[in-house]
Amino acid sequence: MGEKPGPVAPEPMTEPIPHILFVCLGNICRSPMAEGLARRRFADAGIAAAFDSAGIGDWHAGAPPDRRAVNACWKALVDLSAQRARQIEPADFERFDHIVAMDAENVAELVAMAPPGHAAKISRILDFAALEEADVPDPYYGGHEGFDEVLGLIDAGLAGLMRHVGGG
Repeated sequence: MGEKPGPVAPEPMTEPIPHILFVCLGNICRSPMAEGLARRRFADAGIAAAFDSAGIGDWHAGAPPDRRAVNACWKALVDLSAQRARQIEPADFERFDHIVAMDAENVAELVAMAPPGHAAKISRILDFAALEEADVPDPYYGGHEGFDEVLGLIDAGLAGLMRHVGGG
């Protein structure tokens, strides 16, 4: 008679990685900076995650990040050259586990457009930081120094976000 097959080893369980979307007003300053810096910080910490960024509006759709954002990120060895602006879309609320906005105005817009049951995914990046500031200011109408300040605030928020999603 045939031999009885031995036990089959189960497939290794793989944890799904968190999908994180960063959102600002036009997706050429703060949210691409957050996306680029998050890719760098999470990789350096060995935390697997997927990232994207989007804007509330479509004014800059298809455009690269603002040159001042690119310059500020270069100082942190972060390359934004492959990024292009896009507007948030309804499918993003399904696709992403965390939708991280830059300020309270962005949060209000996102909550208003979120399908039922998805508003809990929305937060501000500085909700994860131990800072007095609650919002990352929009540097668009200022000079280079505003982008450097924004990068520092985003970095502080990312440290807390990494602890939040990385379990550490």
